[in-house]
Amino acid sequence: MFYRDKEKQETTSGEEKKVNVEFVEHPDEKAATEAPSKAEPVAEAPEPDVQEKLKAYEEKIKELEEKNLRLLAEFQNYRRRVEREQLELADYIKGEIFKKLLPVLDDFKIMMEKAVAGENEKSVLEGARIIYEKLKGILEKEGLEKIESLGEKFDPEIHEALMTRPTEQKEDHERVVEVYQEGYRLKEKLLRPSKVIVGKYSGGEAEGSDSR
Repeated sequence: MFYRDKEKQETTSGEEKKVNVEFVEHPDEKAATEAPSKAEPVAEAPEPDVQEKLKAYEEKIKELEEKNLRLLAEFQNYRRRVEREQLELADYIKGEIFKKLLPVLDDFKIMMEKAVAGENEKSVLEGARIIYEKLKGILEKEGLEKIESLGEKFDPEIHEALMTRPTEQKEDHERVVEVYQEGYRLKEKLLRPSKVIVGKYSGGEAEGSDSR
C-alpha cells in the first residue's frame, strides 16, 4: 500500500500543515484480500438424522429385494407344480380311456382265435361288427362325433377334397358324392376333416355356381 498526496496546503505563519492523504491499495494486496471470498464452500457432513434416514432407506431396499427373491422362488415352484399336475392329469385321462378300450381288445383277441380255429366267415364278420359298435360307443361317450358328409355341401372347414367327379345330377354339383375317410369332432373341436370326392355337374352351368 502506498500514499499519494491529494492536496497539500502550508501557511506562511508556521501554522499547522493540512494534508489530505488518499490511501490506494496495491493490486497484489487487493487480490490477496479477495481470494478467500472466491474459495469453494466446504461440504458439511450430513446431520445425524439424515444419516439415520439413509440407513433406513438402505435397509428397506434390502428388505424389498429379499421379498422379491422369495416371490420369484414361490412362483417358480408353483409353475413346476402346475406342470407336474397337468402331466399327471393327462396320464390319468389316458389311463381311463385305455381301461375302457381293454374289453374291445379282448373281443378282438377272441375273434382272431375263432378265425384261426376255422369259424365260418359269417360268424367272424358278425364278431367284427360287434367290436366296431362297442368301440364306437365308448368313443362317443367320451365326446367323439362323426362328421356327416355324404350328400352335404362341400365345406373346406370340415372337408378335404381329394378330387372332383363329373355328375349329371345338377343337385350334386359341389356336394360330397363319396366319403373316402370319415372326419371326426371332439366336443365341437375338429379332430380330422373328412376326405371326400366332390361332384361336378357336367351338363352345363349349375344354378347359383360359377362355371369352372
